[in-house]
Amino acid sequence: VQQSPGLKIQGSIIATTLVELIARDGAVYISGTIRNPSFGNVADVRIIAGTTISIQDGASVQADRYEVRAPVAIRFMQDGNFTVNGFFGGLVGMEGTGYLRLSLGNIVGGQFVPNGVLNLQSGVLSSTGDMEISASSILMDGTSALIAGHLKVVTTNGITLYTLVDTLSVEILSSGNITIHEGNTITLNRIITPNGNVMIDSGGTM
Repeated sequence: VQQSPGLKIQGSIIATTLVELIARDGAVYISGTIRNPSFGNVADVRIIAGTTISIQDGASVQADRYEVRAPVAIRFMQDGNFTVNGFFGGLVGMEGTGYLRLSLGNIVGGQFVPNGVLNLQSGVLSSTGDMEISASSILMDGTSALIAGHLKVVTTNGITLYTLVDTLSVEILSSGNITIHEGNTITLNRIITPNGNVMIDSGGTM
């Protein structure tokens, strides 16, 4: 589907191989469902916007591979587990979007409650500015990366992250270890776990 200037998806898109949503001059807004006919994953989902992408509370996007690109901002909110194989970021190459927020959970009594595991398997999230991630926990393999100016992570349980960020804030709400593998120099703003250990290594200074 290609639309100008913007594109809004409120119902269901059902496909097996590819879903491509493009609004090169405007925004893409999704509050509906993208899935295959058996209520599983589409092989590939590609979403390109000229400004912002918003995948909001109540939406469900299920794919084996993702390419999600917008220059200004990407906001993704979904209840339950979510696996990223692919790229979320800017329009060209590995460049970042201006702001990226990925939230797994739901709104209860006006407040966000994390509910879902973010699993990055050959997945890259890239922002030139702020990146905010909220989830029950985060799993990453060594081929994945979080790239940002400032990264803020809030989870219920412990995490292991592979990062390329300037500054970092992490808060564990319940208990668990914090393990950070940073490729460059990093500034630590706020690192909190009520019951766990913290291990951070970097390719530069801290």
